[in-house]
Amino acid sequence: MNFLEGTLVGEDGRLGFDAGRWRLAVGNANLASHAGRRVVLGIRPEDLHLAQPGEVPDGSLRAEVALVEPLGDRTWVHLEVQDGLRLVARTDPRHAPACGATVLVQIPPDRAHFFQTGESGTRIG
Repeated sequence: MNFLEGTLVGEDGRLGFDAGRWRLAVGNANLASHAGRRVVLGIRPEDLHLAQPGEVPDGSLRAEVALVEPLGDRTWVHLEVQDGLRLVARTDPRHAPACGATVLVQIPPDRAHFFQTGESGTRIG
């Protein structure tokens, strides 16, 4: 699982995850009581979406492909997003980008998991 630290923020009646470099709209109303708190967003590699050429998803992050790891029926794509932020995505080998390519990565809000920061790491949503 990829882990990203940030803050849940409430703005104009909507909840978002603010990682400082980018924001993600959060559709989980159960997290509203945690607004203003530091949290950890977890996203599984298979839940990251790599945009196809010509596709520009809302809230996407620009990333450079640092490593492509073919493993038969799946491929792990290691991504350098920015400021040292790294993500790993799982893709279909037929659609894997080339090493050094620039891609757009989307984190589907309904696939994100949120945890308390600190030693407990308790899941909150």
